[in-house]
Amino acid sequence: MFYKPIVAYLAVGLVLGSVGCAAMVRTWQFSSSDVVVVPSNAVPPEGPVEIRLSSAKVKQKTVHVELVLANRGGRPARIDAKEFSLRLPDGTTLTGAAPALDQAVKAGKYLLSVVGLGSKAEPPQIAPGGTLEIEVDFRDNRRDLRRYPTLELGVDAISINGQPCTNRHITLAAPARAPMGQDI
Repeated sequence: MFYKPIVAYLAVGLVLGSVGCAAMVRTWQFSSSDVVVVPSNAVPPEGPVEIRLSSAKVKQKTVHVELVLANRGGRPARIDAKEFSLRLPDGTTLTGAAPALDQAVKAGKYLLSVVGLGSKAEPPQIAPGGTLEIEVDFRDNRRDLRRYPTLELGVDAISINGQPCTNRHITLAAPARAPMGQDI
């Protein structure tokens, strides 16, 4: 008699423990099927460059985005990337930066070029049919970024062959199991 309640409690505990609470997930994997094509009216051999989301990991206060740029034309495409923006549904805009290691490498290359030990840094180029990955981090210490159903990544920071990607964005969508609007 004594064992039946204990076995029942253990069984319920194991089931609930294995399922887990959605709020306990520390990182959400956001997704998007949006593809930005720049310039949209390009004709061969110039051809367009596609900007596609590779990964978007949203932790409590941080969003880490990885983009893939693919050159669909017959000539190399010169890429310039400045400061990215992430717009929240409440209208707040966050600015993003490349991870610290990338910034340190760029600073080191710049210093070497200043003292004459390296060539001046040129914007990267994507060979025809090639790809380039860009990583950007966003941070907001005042709110939990996992609570939003969508985030809008502005790709205005990217310029391809001197043509900016103005008024273009990629919408990032939260996974279906995310507890939206709750205090996580």
